[in-house]
Amino acid sequence: MGFNCHVATKYQVEYDYGFFSFQQEILNNLLYRLCPNTLFSEDCVEYSYNLRIPKDELRTAIEVIKGDRDLYEAELEKEEAGFSVNELVSNLETWLEKSDPQNDFIRLSWF
Repeated sequence: MGFNCHVATKYQVEYDYGFFSFQQEILNNLLYRLCPNTLFSEDCVEYSYNLRIPKDELRTAIEVIKGDRDLYEAELEKEEAGFSVNELVSNLETWLEKSDPQNDFIRLSWF
């Protein structure tokens, strides 16, 4: 018995639509603050291209944003995000709805 490396024999990735064009830095920072157990592919959160977001934390983040819309709307305006709180919440909810139900996380990729 040893510590062995194993290969995944089935790994399916399907991408759906894209959102938040050129807003990687803003969105990654927001997820970093609201979903503390998100795994980022890079040391510099702002420029990470692959994220693994726990679904339970994303659900909580959505409720936090909805509960303080004015604060987050002001933040998005200050950052010149180009999207509203309503659009943000709608897209985050879509991620939850369309994500793989077999996983307790959402895989997010910027490309």
